Amino acid sequence: MFQTDVKEDAGLAAKWFEMFVLPDIQTHVKDNGTLVFEAYDKELIQADVIIGFTEPIFMEEIASSLEPVNHQLELFDKWGKLAGNVSVQT
Repeated sequence: MFQTDVKEDAGLAAKWFEMFVLPDIQTHVKDNGTLVFEAYDKELIQADVIIGFTEPIFMEEIASSLEPVNHQLELFDKWGKLAGNVSVQT
């Protein structure tokens, strides 16, 4: 599991420009592994609140190109309503 830095007072259009390296991605591709992105509102006193999550993306789709590929993913809240978008480059 990877976690980005917390963006204090980022508002409704928070942006992260962070890079993560997925270890042993070929094993995940062979195992039909998936990747899910989740967004949380960081809380100091109580548990963090989930804002939304993406549908699973198959690792094969992520690893299918040697060139950078931009993915526009929809973020859904716990009721299945659209809560925002996530842009990811792989």
